[in-house]
Amino acid sequence: MSDIEQIEYLEWLRDEVPDEYNLDKIGNDKMYEELVGKNNGKYSKNNCKANNGNNEKENIIKLIYHLNNNTNLGIKIIKKLKEEFGIIFNKAISREGNRKSHYDFIIIDNNGKKYQVEHKGSCIFKRIATEDKPWKSGVQFLNGGAEKFSIAKIYARIWYDEYIRSNFLSTKYNIESPIPTFNTWFHSDCCKQGDPGTSFGKELKNKFRNEYGRTSLLDLRKKINSLFLEKYNDDKTLQDEFKNEINNIVKQVLEEKHLWIQINGDLNSEEVAFKWYGNIIYNKITALSVTSKSDINFTIQTDIFKFNSVLRWGKGAGFSNLRIDAK
Repeated sequence: MSDIEQIEYLEWLRDEVPDEYNLDKIGNDKMYEELVGKNNGKYSKNNCKANNGNNEKENIIKLIYHLNNNTNLGIKIIKKLKEEFGIIFNKAISREGNRKSHYDFIIIDNNGKKYQVEHKGSCIFKRIATEDKPWKSGVQFLNGGAEKFSIAKIYARIWYDEYIRSNFLSTKYNIESPIPTFNTWFHSDCCKQGDPGTSFGKELKNKFRNEYGRTSLLDLRKKINSLFLEKYNDDKTLQDEFKNEINNIVKQVLEEKHLWIQINGDLNSEEVAFKWYGNIIYNKITALSVTSKSDINFTIQTDIFKFNSVLRWGKGAGFSNLRIDAK
């Protein structure tokens, strides 16, 4: 991993998975500062997050401005779009629909045809290799809720039986709220993108963080991961079910992205590398393997390319937002 990629990874870890980052916060902070300093002090924690949240929205707004206002960068990007795909640019607009739309903005050509575009990249300048996939420098291209995957519900069920139904958490953290049913806990806590929705989940998170700070039930994952893998590896039907689910969802997501643009660099400067990609599709998944460390990690090989998927908690281990991401 290069210095630039390491900086991007540490920023992603800090912003997207703070529980993991904070396990060795002093060490990670020190490594980050050393890498930034080694690269001429050009990047800071505040101005170079790895393309997420508000920073991503700001970059898309800036990109649309460049395209619609014939800036030097906009002219270069538009020229390359025509050279690569024969598309004669007319204008760019913000995406239509809601958050469930799997693209970032729209390009309209001179005939009025619309192209849904996915933007990926980093504010760190780095040249783009021919073989790079567009999501290499950006965040995941799929954020899949637990309700969409059978394996997520099985993982949740194991967690619930081991730690919630058994009264383990209630006893250990003196939780006074009643234990919710599995279905209530799964839909109100596991599938919640934000904080827990049940009174049990809210009390657990509040009491745990009041005592231990901004972390979560990280140490409890090891047992659940082991039990889950034991079940998954022994159940061919479950393996096939997940393979079909991830295949169908990823294909649907990728089909919505008519074009991709990868941009590495500060959009307020001239030092920007960019690359256009067409619609990225594949025919079938040819291999799928699973490993476990902190989370459940899948390596998925298609007939065209390979991608990684992870089953993890998004808002604190054992608290809420159990999900499957792909990158």
